[in-house]
Amino acid sequence: MYIDIILFAILAAVLATNLYKILGKKTISEDANVVEKNIKIEEDNNIISNDVMDYSQKQIFDLDKDFSFSTFIDGSKSAFNLIVSAYKNKKIQEVKELLSLEVYENFKKSISKDTSKEEEISSFQIVTLKAEILNIEVIKKLARIKVEFSSTQESILEKGNKNNIEAKDIWVFEREMDSVSLVWKLIEVRVK
Repeated sequence: MYIDIILFAILAAVLATNLYKILGKKTISEDANVVEKNIKIEEDNNIISNDVMDYSQKQIFDLDKDFSFSTFIDGSKSAFNLIVSAYKNKKIQEVKELLSLEVYENFKKSISKDTSKEEEISSFQIVTLKAEILNIEVIKKLARIKVEFSSTQESILEKGNKNNIEAKDIWVFEREMDSVSLVWKLIEVRVK
C-alpha cells in the first residue's frame, strides 16, 4: 500500500523535474525585454496600420531584438525613391540588388516597351512620400512586410511641361532575418 504512494511520488518528482527542464523559468530580464518590446510597438504604431496584429510585430522582434519599424520605414522610403527614380530614368539596373529577380525582369520588360509616343522625362522627383505598414508575415526566419506608399511625383518633360501625379503603391519587402545581409528585397509591386 505504501509502495504505491512512494512510486507515484517518485514518478511525480521525475515528471516535475523534466517539465521544469523543458519549460525553464522566466527571469526578470525576460520580463524587462517583453515590456521593452511592447514600448517599441506602441512607439511605432503611427507608421503601422491598425490591421497589423501585435503578434506579427512580436514575431519580428523575436527574430531580431534590435529591429525598429521606424528605421525600416525610413529605409523603405529611401528604397522607394531610388527604385522609382531609376525606373522613371530607365536605369533599373542601378537598383538591381534591391529587387527580386521577378520584379527586376518585370521592370525591365515594362521599360523596354515601345515608349516612342511618350515624351522623354528630363527630370523626375518625388515631392511628398508617406508610408504605412499594412501587413507583416513571418514564416520561420523569412519576414515579409507589405507597405503602402502615398506619393506625389513630379516629372519635367523634355519640352518643359510639368506632369504631377498622386500615386498609391503597395510594395512587399522580404528578408531572411538570420541573413548577414541587411537588404530587404522588393518582391511584389502593385498600384492601388
